[in-house]
Amino acid sequence: MTHRLLKVTSPLSLIFVLANLCAYTSSQAAEVDLPPITKAEAQAYADEHIDEWKLLAGDERPRLFYTPEEWKELPQRYQESEGRQRELFDMTIEFARDLAAKKPAPEYKPPEAYVSKKLALMSAQAELWQRPIGDRMSVLALAYHLTGDEKIAERLRDYVLTACSYPNWGLRSKGMHLASSHLARGIAIAYDWVPELFSEEEKETIRKAITYHVTDIEEGLYGKAFWAVSLSNNHNHVSVAALGICGVAFLNEIPQAPTWAGGTMLDMERVVKYNNSDGSTPESASYWNYSFRSITQFTGATKNILDVDKLFDSDFMRNAINYRLYSGTPDFQGLLPWGAVGSWPQPPAVMYFLADHYDNPNGQFLGDHTEVTAWGVGFSAVAYNPDIPSEPPTILDYRLSDLDIITSRSGWGPDDYVFSFKAGKNRRNHGHLDAGAIALAYGGEWLLTAPRYGHGKTDNTGGYWDYNERRWTYFSPSTEGETTLLINGKNQRFDEEAYSKTDTFITQDEWCWMSVNMDEAYNDVKRIHRNVLHRRGDYLLVFDEVIADEPVTIEWLAQVLASGTAEGDRIQVDGEDGSLVVQALIPRDAVFTHREHTVAHYDVPEDRLKTFAYKVEGTEEHFVTVLLPNAKGELNPVQSIQTTTATDGTQTIIVQGNGWIDTITYGNGTVHAQRADANGKTEDALTVPLK
Repeated sequence: MTHRLLKVTSPLSLIFVLANLCAYTSSQAAEVDLPPITKAEAQAYADEHIDEWKLLAGDERPRLFYTPEEWKELPQRYQESEGRQRELFDMTIEFARDLAAKKPAPEYKPPEAYVSKKLALMSAQAELWQRPIGDRMSVLALAYHLTGDEKIAERLRDYVLTACSYPNWGLRSKGMHLASSHLARGIAIAYDWVPELFSEEEKETIRKAITYHVTDIEEGLYGKAFWAVSLSNNHNHVSVAALGICGVAFLNEIPQAPTWAGGTMLDMERVVKYNNSDGSTPESASYWNYSFRSITQFTGATKNILDVDKLFDSDFMRNAINYRLYSGTPDFQGLLPWGAVGSWPQPPAVMYFLADHYDNPNGQFLGDHTEVTAWGVGFSAVAYNPDIPSEPPTILDYRLSDLDIITSRSGWGPDDYVFSFKAGKNRRNHGHLDAGAIALAYGGEWLLTAPRYGHGKTDNTGGYWDYNERRWTYFSPSTEGETTLLINGKNQRFDEEAYSKTDTFITQDEWCWMSVNMDEAYNDVKRIHRNVLHRRGDYLLVFDEVIADEPVTIEWLAQVLASGTAEGDRIQVDGEDGSLVVQALIPRDAVFTHREHTVAHYDVPEDRLKTFAYKVEGTEEHFVTVLLPNAKGELNPVQSIQTTTATDGTQTIIVQGNGWIDTITYGNGTVHAQRADANGKTEDALTVPLK
């Protein structure tokens, strides 16, 4: 690797040690046992603050995102804008004009009309086709205000009034309020930003539709919906954010609106208090993004009326930028592959809202380097503050302490890679049985990968959502779909107490040592640990140890791109921006072969990944595997690797490159890694006690 961009530079070695974690102590909100918020509590909160809210709201509009003065000045700001800000405004207008030139908003069709091989009835009943209808309203409203284009205004009126005519917004009977939330939010913003587009009769139609549908969201908050006390669940964040936005938008016009705002503030105070202090949610990175899109839209929309600033005092909000930054791929577009990660766009609006509040240059940088799509362009233009400086990150090794995921990078440049190591709870919403799993990506492409979001839910049986048993018969959430160890061909544990934990995480000079204890993640073993030594830019060594009372069958699994090939002890994976070699060093007779799935339901596309594996049997087994990453057009610097195992079990690995030799000894309670130059002079070294 010759391209090293933005490494940590310090006269002293940067060392983080996290050892002897005796229990998994995540502050995951899903485990907090709280009763639902009551209507009386929401009303009491509203009664306490209503006079202040009405005073701040005044008689003029808008009140969402902008003050009336800011709104009046916005067209001139657009004319004077440049750079990224001008790009975001222009993209908003371009998308709006494209919508204006296309067909009107779709007429309502019942869920049965949308059922297909890819969409089961159970999913169709959520009516998620309505979400983009709501999202487009804010784009159209902003673009109309900036341009005065009557064709855009006509399309906005069409979207709003057609949506108000829909008999259902999502699946009310089961508390599925995602579609309802998107429509309610979009209509509220249009009503607030451009009320002049609607007659008094049309405004009454809007208020009736909002009252009918948003009251159901309110009742969901009070316990009717499954998400009422699931404070880490994206359904809670999306639904309640819309409730609060409508509460402010209709504060003086719908009698229940102040109570909506009060209930939302009570819920959001819980959300930021009980969610993870590292800025994460236990759901996948995709669902985190969905959650934070809604949370930051709520805080951005209501900041002029509600006291949402106090929400930002929490570690959950304060560390959200770091979570998104260190859960991303080197091209800044992709996400860590753990759990049900989708290919949905990751709009920069979340980073811009957070960067603006915290004056955070890393958040601004990530927003600047995130692709802008039609999905989120409007809110990105609203959130962007050109006065926030944009600075790239410098930290290369990072641990999300609550979620318990590690990333270790070669750098932040286009030729760099990211490695990720997964620990934490096994059973979590949208989670997989992936304790100890590893992955490596160049650009936005995971060469050593994971199944990500499967399509098991399309079989319409509900089995994919049965976390007590049937979910784990699908390939995507199963252990055999991960780059980890498989014991006796069985899944890892999926009970509430199953977890793995980081024992040690140390980064020093060009070394990073990561150790994960998986004893409580598996059945049939009494000790199972995975350790990884990363020599930045050169190689990664994976050390595995399994001890059992009775002989067990152990499979070393590797999930790679579908184009990957294996020969003997070596797997070759070639991607668009880089390549990877996975080679078994110990046992010496390991042979990787293509592994067919054994679970009942294979629910990922055939071209997504391929599984290679080798297996051994025994009661005490040790494995050493090397990962050799290569940037496109370059050769990995490792020239040779030698391994020896002493009679006491200590393993010695000698890795040689051009002008350097690394000697790693692993055993007797210690791992020691040392780099020497061609003359034998030590350049740097790392010593870590083994757990």
